[in-house]
Amino acid sequence: MIGDAATAHTNGLFNALAVNALNVLLGGVGKPGGLLFSPMWEMPSALKSSAPAAQMKALVNKALSETDPVKVLLLYNANPVFGSEPGSRVREALAKIPFIASFGSFIDETSAFADLVLPDSSPLESWLDDAPPSGSSRTVVSVAAPAMHPLHDTRSMPNVLLDVAQQLGGDLAKALPWKTYDESIKAAFTALHKEKGAQAEKDPMRSGRRRRTRRMVER
Repeated sequence: MIGDAATAHTNGLFNALAVNALNVLLGGVGKPGGLLFSPMWEMPSALKSSAPAAQMKALVNKALSETDPVKVLLLYNANPVFGSEPGSRVREALAKIPFIASFGSFIDETSAFADLVLPDSSPLESWLDDAPPSGSSRTVVSVAAPAMHPLHDTRSMPNVLLDVAQQLGGDLAKALPWKTYDESIKAAFTALHKEKGAQAEKDPMRSGRRRRTRRMVER
């Protein structure tokens, strides 16, 4: 199996292709003891409508538009100025956005454009939920509580957004009624938590077919 640091080098793609080719050659894909890819679970249509590259291109075009420009941009663990290809005009687009807030913990090429920097708490200081992309034949969803209190003057990004939503009021406050991120996680996982080990549901990724998957919450 390959991932993380091993794919971050200049030969990372080659190594990943070699490892996956060996798994296919040995017939170990999708079998116990081999390489398993977790079934996908349903996500909002707005999140699966386009790839990140297409979304970035749409953001750049809108920011450079004279008729309907971007007025506010929130950045979270993203550095598109560094990661985008030359000629993408990301730097030019960011320079035209009136207000940018970054939740990054470090000043990088993109957060340097920010009008406001709000350092996020580290993963050990935050509530976390995760659905790993591979390693199980079931869709496994896990939740982890903070292991420690924040060492510095930081706040979790979801808590900031929930606080802002309550201050803005109206429909936004109604849609996000929770005071803290852990409250929203508990609300989202309450139904699963009541299940004894696992919950069966229809796989939304196979349209027109009644394939069933299993969703399990580790607790």
